[in-house]
Amino acid sequence: MLEYLRSLFHGKLQRTPSYAWSSLVCTVADLPAPELVEDVRQAYAEGLVDTMVADLAGIESDLIAPKPWRRDRQHLITDAIAEMEWWSSFHPEDSRPKRMPKLDAPLPPPPLPVPESDTEYVAPQPYIREPKIGRNDPCPCGSGKKYKKCCGIG
Repeated sequence: MLEYLRSLFHGKLQRTPSYAWSSLVCTVADLPAPELVEDVRQAYAEGLVDTMVADLAGIESDLIAPKPWRRDRQHLITDAIAEMEWWSSFHPEDSRPKRMPKLDAPLPPPPLPVPESDTEYVAPQPYIREPKIGRNDPCPCGSGKKYKKCCGIG
């Protein structure tokens, strides 16, 4: 594994900033592989790693003084079904929606507001959009200039 990671640092991975470099240094820290600390520092020095994903100080502290839980987190998977059986997709009975209780009678619709007189009621009017002003049209402010040179500011 170390040789493969080292080969990525030394030519197999294109030396342009990318998420792949951030993932590579995080993988080195998760293992941990302190043998590759100089390669990690060089990647940061060249600006290949996104410091928002992983900062150098955090990666170095993980490499130098690894936390004991890190090794327990990763293990060889020999039985894929046993590894994934806790996923909700393997328990469809948990994902079914609960049935709502039936009502005896449907609820009546709420009463509509009734105007006191016919003259009080005003039918709502549909919104009518103003026509779009073209960049080369005369400005509506009346200056005589093209819209793009006057109020269009652009």
